[in-house]
Amino acid sequence: MIIGIDGNEANIENKVGVNQYCFELLWAFQKLQDEGECKHTIIVYLKSNPLKDLPKPTRSFRYKIIPGGGAWIIKKLMPSLFRETPRPDIFFSPNHYVPPFSPVPRVCSIMDLGYLEFSGQFKKYDFWQLNLWSAYSIYVSKAVIAISNSTKEDIVRHYPFASRKTFVTLLAYDKKKFHTGIHPNDVRRVRDKYSIVNDYVLYLSTLKPSKNVVGLLKAWGEVKKDFPGIQLVIAGKKGWLYDSIFAKVKELG
Repeated sequence: MIIGIDGNEANIENKVGVNQYCFELLWAFQKLQDEGECKHTIIVYLKSNPLKDLPKPTRSFRYKIIPGGGAWIIKKLMPSLFRETPRPDIFFSPNHYVPPFSPVPRVCSIMDLGYLEFSGQFKKYDFWQLNLWSAYSIYVSKAVIAISNSTKEDIVRHYPFASRKTFVTLLAYDKKKFHTGIHPNDVRRVRDKYSIVNDYVLYLSTLKPSKNVVGLLKAWGEVKKDFPGIQLVIAGKKGWLYDSIFAKVKELG
């Protein structure tokens, strides 16, 4: 079988969320090939040459570069799928945006439907693109991958027709990076740098309204009344509309 994958989410310098998801999937596919557990050929479609941190091409894992800019999926990817031979047996989009028309079955991954619950936190263009294209992707895809049971429940609630074709594949972690074998000196250095004196709870995420960091801060204001010796440590890059988060931190002291 030939599996086509839209790899553009992984082909950027600063990876967050779905970018990291796609990046890890590509490496996982190649690892499975190396271990002999995946006999399929993987073709990764990109707008530009792969960055150095992406898997190196092999006989059964290769890249297809289709240069292009705006509306790349429609203008470049979709025509290529119809023209090329041999074409993939299935095409996987690790995001909400499958090719609108395709000669082969499509599969998409849905991170969440937060844009439906927090539409005011998105620019109008971004909201309507997510709203309409996601609904279409869910409708036409042979299978829909949800990254959590909560996401699946949201998909089925908004799109009941997708109940039998939505599957949950829980996210994993990199045990080489996330483990308990950390030298105490490294812990001490970081704690000193950020003035973390007491026991603490760490929240790690992009700082933006849809992550409900303000809600976390409000809740923590109540928690610390009973547990004054524990600190809340929030870490992550600044997303969009993050001013309210910093304002709430200042308000709560």
